[in-house]
Amino acid sequence: GLPEEYKHFEAGTFVYHRDVNGKQAFVCAFVHKELDAEEYTIWWNEEKSIYVFGPAKSEGGSEGFFYAPGDGTADPTMVTMQWLSYDTKTNGFVPVPGMKCVPVAVQTTG
Repeated sequence: GLPEEYKHFEAGTFVYHRDVNGKQAFVCAFVHKELDAEEYTIWWNEEKSIYVFGPAKSEGGSEGFFYAPGDGTADPTMVTMQWLSYDTKTNGFVPVPGMKCVPVAVQTTG
């Protein structure tokens, strides 16, 4: 699972949005404390060969809350390396052993 300050992200289902830096990117919107919904994305950063999870406004760059090395993978569900999380207490990245992206089938109506 995710660190406590990021636990709310576990409730989301990220769906394919578009390609970013040559690989699929996935997006989900979350509402924080009655504010407007904010979109978060998991995208590929080609320069550093990592998948990044962060605010959609940072999409394409290397800044986010989580990242994982993903060289040789087609999407973040194929990552075999450890995801890392930004730890606000230490101001650095730490391993998140329980974090992984898993594919799910999304049912649509209509």
